[in-house]
Amino acid sequence: MVPLYYQLVEILSEKIDGGELQPGDPIPSELQLQEQYGISRTTVRQAIARLVNAGKLLTAQGKGTFVAKPKVEEKVEAITSLSQQLWARSIRPSTNILDLSVVIPSQKVAEALALTQDQKIIRLERLRLADDEPLGVSVAYLPHHLMPMLADKGLTNESLYEMLETEFGFTLQEADEIVSASGATDREAQLLAVSIGAPVLLVTRTTYLADGQPIEHSRTVFRADRYRYYARLRGRDQLAIGTVAR
Repeated sequence: MVPLYYQLVEILSEKIDGGELQPGDPIPSELQLQEQYGISRTTVRQAIARLVNAGKLLTAQGKGTFVAKPKVEEKVEAITSLSQQLWARSIRPSTNILDLSVVIPSQKVAEALALTQDQKIIRLERLRLADDEPLGVSVAYLPHHLMPMLADKGLTNESLYEMLETEFGFTLQEADEIVSASGATDREAQLLAVSIGAPVLLVTRTTYLADGQPIEHSRTVFRADRYRYYARLRGRDQLAIGTVAR
């Protein structure tokens, strides 16, 4: 027999997925759900907790429970820009340029880009928005000698990756990406409209050309309530194991 709380999870999920309940809409109160479906308060709370954990609902203390906005999901399949990910989900991306400058890299950034510390880099900091709401703050570092015109040309809402490919003729071959949990700093909290220390996802990426040259090293802080990371893993029996001739 299907547990009562799970039956309520299914009912509410269908209303959300079917559009009867839209992002931002309040759901019925705990008492209303109890009376409507003839279930206990504990059962209602179990169902709501499950939907909150699934990212479909969010609770606001003293205000109630609301349908959450769908999270932007990054699939680990190909090198794509955030703009491309958003357009693919019918979400309108936009960008505020916070900084575009030519600077001397830190030791860590120089190492990531395979540069010496006296070689200049382009620093591009952007506030990324989804349907005009803050989603993430990104800082990208790029070798200045490979694209000196970028600092003068600037960017608006166009994809950095598309520009690198179409205007500069680079082929983005592969990327290393690390995802970790963090807490919003004072500045990040202000830009992302969250509280200081709020959960955020930190995505660090280094992108390479076909010859192994690093073309970009970036650090992006995403709101954890608006962004999630998706990966499909293969079974161990599908891993290709080979030998290297010496």
